[in-house]
Amino acid sequence: MKFIKFSALFLMLVSLSLFFYSCNETTSTGDNPVIDNINPTSGAPGTVVTILGSKFGDYNAATCKVYFNGEKAEISVKGNEIQWFDDEIQAIVPTKATTGNVVVEVDGKQSNGVLFTVPSVAPVTDLMATSKDDKSVSLKWTASADANASDFMGYAIYIYPINGTAPEVPVQLAKGTTSYLATGLTEGTVYNFEVHAVKTYGGNYLLSPKTAIKWSPAARFINNINDETIKVYETSSNFGSGLQLFNEAGGAPKTLKIASHTDWDLGVYTSGNNIWFGSASKMKARYPSSFTGTAKVCQMSAKKYFVTALDEVFDSQALDQGHTFTESEVDLSTLTDNKNVVFVVRTNSPTWNYAKVMLVYKNGSYLQGTAPDRYIEIQVSYQKTPGVPYAF
Repeated sequence: MKFIKFSALFLMLVSLSLFFYSCNETTSTGDNPVIDNINPTSGAPGTVVTILGSKFGDYNAATCKVYFNGEKAEISVKGNEIQWFDDEIQAIVPTKATTGNVVVEVDGKQSNGVLFTVPSVAPVTDLMATSKDDKSVSLKWTASADANASDFMGYAIYIYPINGTAPEVPVQLAKGTTSYLATGLTEGTVYNFEVHAVKTYGGNYLLSPKTAIKWSPAARFINNINDETIKVYETSSNFGSGLQLFNEAGGAPKTLKIASHTDWDLGVYTSGNNIWFGSASKMKARYPSSFTGTAKVCQMSAKKYFVTALDEVFDSQALDQGHTFTESEVDLSTLTDNKNVVFVVRTNSPTWNYAKVMLVYKNGSYLQGTAPDRYIEIQVSYQKTPGVPYAF
């Protein structure tokens, strides 16, 4: 009996000691890996960092990872041996690493974070994009504040679909460059464009934080379905005052007469010195006796661009974010900038196809030619994929 009582007392004491020990350990990460320290605590991409700690386990490429502020690192190799051990890891600072915590992940369980400082490079600013055509996108930006430094190298651009992964090797541009034409793209596919400024540091390349924009190529048209200059004519003309932004059968914009008014996206109405250009619903109100069918919903942004060429129209965000759209019209005779004017429009509700429409200004007017067949010359950038708010 005494033995039983002693055993019970012993077991109770052991249990209490284990309890207090486990209570002291709850401040750690349990089964998660633990980082005690790292060396060095700062450095450029390419630097090998030794991570000391515990519970790193045996290396498995699928489940064992190291991150520098969210960027996955490669594990160093010496001879043929991966430098990953239960209490020590040697990881290489990733190319796109920025200042932040180093974290070890094993089987989905993450360690505590330890700060690692990456020398800074000033990023580019004012990144903007425009669809050059259905296979290319133009980018432009303001140079990095470090662009005049002796160790400044230029820029690196990562281009990849938004549902894809960044390429290992970026497009590399020399210093002094502040624009780039990305080619070989697919219309309707939205791409990430990430621009980094690049400096040298200790024999390695150092990248700035990314400046990014999403954009997609879009078709550009200067000719209609008949391979002629796109024109819409004044009200007195018999050649057609309406415009279908994209005719599926013809694969291009189409000028339409009033008899085809239900296919109009945009139109023109002239009276005296007034030149009204706008949504089909507004044209219906101006042609009440002829426009008897249901007007297509085509909305125009309140924002206008005055340019010498369509290539000058860049945006810093998607067209559905930077614009307020309504069915509207503008009297072109009231515009005083004396330049081509570009309107951002969308049609085919509710999924929407987005476009930019440029009206050419020549010889002091948007109307060219002689009465009664004066016309407005038009160029169009049209996104044929619905729901993709990127066009020119």
